[in-house]
Amino acid sequence: DMQDRASASGMVKILILLGLILFYVVASEWLGFLLTMGITMLTMMLVLRTKLPLALIMTACATLGIYLIFAKILLVPLPEGLFYF
Repeated sequence: DMQDRASASGMVKILILLGLILFYVVASEWLGFLLTMGITMLTMMLVLRTKLPLALIMTACATLGIYLIFAKILLVPLPEGLFYF
């Protein structure tokens, strides 16, 4: 029935989001903050059915904004990864 399908769809989204958080934790040291956060945020937005152009813009703005606040203003060291960014 429709309610069961909606409930299953919601559960799948939750599991995907939890997997993305795990991906971020595991991959950020290797890939670096910017790349890992960009992949994580873009995937989250697409899973939540955000249109691609908006998802790309929001991912870029949020990732760069978080980076600037933490790395440049608050001087919190973020993972650089293999590519040093």
